[in-house]
Amino acid sequence: HLVRTGKGERTLAAETLPAGTHVHDDLAAFTDWLLSQPVKPQATPHPITAKGAPPILLVGSTADPATPYRWAQAVAHQLAHAVLLTRQGPGHTGYFFSTCIQADVNRYLATLKLPAPGTVCPTTS
Repeated sequence: HLVRTGKGERTLAAETLPAGTHVHDDLAAFTDWLLSQPVKPQATPHPITAKGAPPILLVGSTADPATPYRWAQAVAHQLAHAVLLTRQGPGHTGYFFSTCIQADVNRYLATLKLPAPGTVCPTTS
């Protein structure tokens, strides 16, 4: 059984994982393991609507180990006035790894103008 975690999760992993589980630096694997545990939810998930909110910009990276891209897609599909800006590549947070993301986010913060739906930015740094 192999579970990977970030450094901050090592203590939690040591306390919650079965004996003999090997821990590495990959938060996504640890999250997947946690989500696979037979624990009943404490609350019922509900749709996200953000009714009355200004246009919403979501940024997702296709290989983010902490917040999977599919989560960003799921949130974007629930919000009527949102655009998902995609960074192609690995790493958590797209802003620091793409000048294209930086430009679109900066413009949004200054003007609330969203990029075109379906915009995909490359990793540049």
